[in-house]
Amino acid sequence: MIAELITNRVVESFQIGEYSAWIGLSDDFNLRCDSLLRFVGDDGTFITNEDHVHQFGLSEPIDAEAEISKRIQDKIISSVEAKSDTGDLTLRLNGGRLEMLCSSSGYENWTLNGPDGLLIVGYGRGAKDFILGDDGIARET
Repeated sequence: MIAELITNRVVESFQIGEYSAWIGLSDDFNLRCDSLLRFVGDDGTFITNEDHVHQFGLSEPIDAEAEISKRIQDKIISSVEAKSDTGDLTLRLNGGRLEMLCSSSGYENWTLNGPDGLLIVGYGRGAKDFILGDDGIARET
């Protein structure tokens, strides 16, 4: 279901927070990643959200938010793969892919929010679809 919803959407924003990363997409769709997020370029180089603000012996800390953002900003998602066994999510874009890799079999790895209360939660062992009711309660579909 998620592939049909976000394929051909444009990445409009990207932000790394203390515990999550957020990807704003066109048409009011938003992805949040609560585990390892990794951008892998077509040339094999990669950078992760866990690299953000770490120095690693370099002259200055890595700004992973800026580095990933410049690689995905304004790009169209050409394909989406959601692994039913692990909950991993891969978005393919021109120049590389963005991977959300599940690190727990029980906790949420990623969430997709969309119009009309749409909520899809990806976690170890797959993904579940929810609809957010007017009362603010998410109910499984």
